[in-house]
Amino acid sequence: MQEPHVWSRTFDPDLRRTAMRAKPAGARRAARPIALAALRGFESAARHLSFTVAATELNLTQSSISRQIASLERQVGKPLFVRRTRALELTAAGERLYAAVRQSLGAVDRCVDEIRGASGPPRVTVATYASFASLWLVPRLAAFQKSHPEIEIRIDAADRLVDLEAEEIDLAIRWLRPGTSVDPNALLLGEEEVAPALSPRLVESSGVVLNAPADLMRLPLLEMDDSVPSSSYSSWARWAEFAKAG
Repeated sequence: MQEPHVWSRTFDPDLRRTAMRAKPAGARRAARPIALAALRGFESAARHLSFTVAATELNLTQSSISRQIASLERQVGKPLFVRRTRALELTAAGERLYAAVRQSLGAVDRCVDEIRGASGPPRVTVATYASFASLWLVPRLAAFQKSHPEIEIRIDAADRLVDLEAEEIDLAIRWLRPGTSVDPNALLLGEEEVAPALSPRLVESSGVVLNAPADLMRLPLLEMDDSVPSSSYSSWARWAEFAKAG
């Protein structure tokens, strides 16, 4: 059986004649190539789980990153991020695309580094939490790069354990529970205190008498829900655990 064809008329201005051209039924128009800038923006936003941090890393505005992601989502035909109030999450499609884009762009970057060799600026990759990167690290980058313009800083903001060697990360900043054993090469940067805060009106209206830390658990509590593993470190359950132990 011959393959069915759909016929369309085309005009050849040089030959001044009309011709018949056949194309297979169901043939699809070639998809427009995805812009590299959009893939860069997506990779950075997915790695940091933050449009703000991605914009800072790529020297763009946050709205530019948002437009790149929106354009990419239209081309893919599916949402790539779940947008929450305080955080971003990758969808299943986003996770799949991120894995491919990260591997591909990583290979390109490594190839470029090898080609340019020692002539290029040294790059320092820092892995840390998205919240720490956006609230503490990124605001200080401008001053650092002004003092050290010869050093290129790359931030890998992800809430996960990283393999420094396999992922070519130079420095990882992490919060640890007190008493956690650490690598002998690790350096303590500082300690953080977490304390509850409440309005006196809330206490008065609730009628709860506060004699012990556990009494706070009887009041309405505001809880962070970033849907990431590190959120458990600042949860009320952990605070109550330490308060009871103390």
